[in-house]
Amino acid sequence: MMWNTFDAHKLLRWALAVGGPEVQTRLKLALFKAHFQRRRNVSDRDMLLDIAAAEGLDRAAAAEALDDEALGIAVRLEEQRAREQGINSVPSFIFNGRYIVPGAQEPDVFAATLRRVAELAETA
Repeated sequence: MMWNTFDAHKLLRWALAVGGPEVQTRLKLALFKAHFQRRRNVSDRDMLLDIAAAEGLDRAAAAEALDDEALGIAVRLEEQRAREQGINSVPSFIFNGRYIVPGAQEPDVFAATLRRVAELAETA
């Protein structure tokens, strides 16, 4: 199933601002579980608010975040920056701020990339 995850990204950005990286990671993992394991619609507003509340976040504040136009603009700017960096698939990984591994890859691709980034760092 394909869902529009824009509101989920808004919620994740808000969670980082109000709770820090640990809270954001907890919410992200809950969203992944809802989508990948439970096949829940993570574009549904009530579903997002249920997940946020289950992770200990204030439901009313989360609802306000979803309605926050400035938060939406910030997420759109993040999307734009990603496109400008050449990211056009999910997941994508950036190493050392420059080297992109697009899409899901085999572990040996990541190992080779990390070795190459380390080699380049040593010669810089």
